[in-house]
Amino acid sequence: MRRKSLTIWIAPDIYRKVHSLTLHHTVIKLTILALLTGAIGITTLLITLTARYKTMKTRVAALDSLKEENKKQQEQIAYFTDNLKGLEEQVGKLKEFGQKLRVMTSLEPVKTSEKPNSKYGLGGPLEGAEDLWEDAASLGSFLKEGQDGASTSIEDLTVQIVIQEQSFQEIEKALKRQRNRLLSTPSIWPVKGLVASGFGKRVSPFTGETEMHRGIDILARAGTSVKAAANGLVTEVGTMPGLGNYITITHGNGVVTRYGHNKKNLVKKGERISRGQTIARVGNSGRTTGPHLHYEVVVKGKYVNPFLYIPNYGEG
Repeated sequence: MRRKSLTIWIAPDIYRKVHSLTLHHTVIKLTILALLTGAIGITTLLITLTARYKTMKTRVAALDSLKEENKKQQEQIAYFTDNLKGLEEQVGKLKEFGQKLRVMTSLEPVKTSEKPNSKYGLGGPLEGAEDLWEDAASLGSFLKEGQDGASTSIEDLTVQIVIQEQSFQEIEKALKRQRNRLLSTPSIWPVKGLVASGFGKRVSPFTGETEMHRGIDILARAGTSVKAAANGLVTEVGTMPGLGNYITITHGNGVVTRYGHNKKNLVKKGERISRGQTIARVGNSGRTTGPHLHYEVVVKGKYVNPFLYIPNYGEG
């Protein structure tokens, strides 16, 4: 059987001896196989190195991004930490102011060590309070990783803020109640003028005998506006032989005011009126010696001195 081989002739130049190199086909196949294997190995290695390079490049970029994010977080932590003290001072002032308001409105002081709505029953749930708690928890968790104690401070401040918010809601309700009570309490001059006759025993200008004067007489020109001394409901509008044209207003809490000797009544029974509203005109109807307003204040069925409900008496 004829063997297959490859002979290579090598002639350096025309003057030198020609050399020959005979390669068996097996050697040729093995050489080609080795070259192909090497090429495949190198290609695989290059692909692997390229993939690893891309992976490392991505990781480096991600690491740089994390470093930048961490830097920003550290700056935020520093900002919150720097301003935390100021916020604590502001909340402290708010708490002190709230306690003063509660004293002024006769409300029980709030123990701010208690958790909101845990004991004092400050009303329904505060709108947005749950979100505030969640935000505080998130912020506290965020700060906890950066500064020791910051998380606890934020949560404590949140508790105080919620308590004060609820306290102010209660104060607002109390102030509204007191405002309504104040507006319904006689506290202004029904008419400006000189007081001709005060409350209590006096000598009657008609009989000369001692009598009980159940109100005060304020001198004013006929036609002068008569003002309601407080918010209330008109419960009587009529005429009496001695009092002439009169109006009775019920203010609540057992307080009633009466305005007599009017020239003309300007309101009707059942009408709700406001403090300072004109309800009549000064006159001399009934038994009088001249134009004036007879003004009475009745508290729980008892006639009292109207001067107790007129500010700055002596300046009218």
